[in-house]
Amino acid sequence: METPHPPTSPPADSWWPFIQATAFPLVGVVLANVMAFSPVPTFVNILSTGTLGPTDPMPIVIMFGSAMHTFVYSLAIRNPYMYASNAPAVCAVGFSFMCILRAKDLPTAQIATILTVALGSIAIVIINLGLKEIVQVAWSYKLLGVTFNVYQYLFFLFPLAQLRTIIVNKDASPLVPLLVTSVTVNGAIWSVYGAAINDWFIAGPNVAATMVGVAQLLLLARFGRAEAKKLERKQQQQAEQREQQENGDGYRDEEEGEGEGGNDREDGQRQDRQNGQSSSSS
Repeated sequence: METPHPPTSPPADSWWPFIQATAFPLVGVVLANVMAFSPVPTFVNILSTGTLGPTDPMPIVIMFGSAMHTFVYSLAIRNPYMYASNAPAVCAVGFSFMCILRAKDLPTAQIATILTVALGSIAIVIINLGLKEIVQVAWSYKLLGVTFNVYQYLFFLFPLAQLRTIIVNKDASPLVPLLVTSVTVNGAIWSVYGAAINDWFIAGPNVAATMVGVAQLLLLARFGRAEAKKLERKQQQQAEQREQQENGDGYRDEEEGEGEGGNDREDGQRQDRQNGQSSSSS
């Protein structure tokens, strides 16, 4: 079975192909991992508070499937750049996915949808690996490319469903700014790399990612994230109130302790005076 490999180094007098085929993917490795880890702080907060708030969980769920399929495709074509881009991503996005399932305000119907998408993507990965490694059909590499592209397009084009809601509400709170920025720049880098090695399984979805990312950045710049900031302020105020309450309870306990100590001293002094008077009478 013919399996594509990363391109060899170009002649010394041809630096642009070298930049396209080597320098760009190295930058892409960094950006892809930034993209994968950028939502982690948001989901750590969700894990600690137990609430999703305005965060839309579906992009992360689809990103989980996309990372898994891209990782398997990188193994199939033996591409070290794609492997280094997606192996850590599977772990980071998997953690964010688990944080989603811990949210108390996640509707039961949405939990069912999330689990269906995630388990479906895992099942497809298992089937594809079986076809490639066990059955060893000649077209398994292309099947891996198609399925990885399906999840990539789902992930990169999913925000289109959010754009109308954002425009109507005039609020871009569902978007995570660092994730959007990293997806956009990462898409541009991998588009160039895919074109350079003539792999349109790589280039195609990343071109779409770049275009959608630019649209998201424009909406973030236009509307901002008012609802998300409002929720953050509310959570901060609640934390301050809890801290003040805890400090107040501690102060009252201290005062009560001091009062009890003072009463004990007064009782002791009174008893001493009574004992002294009894001694004098004797």
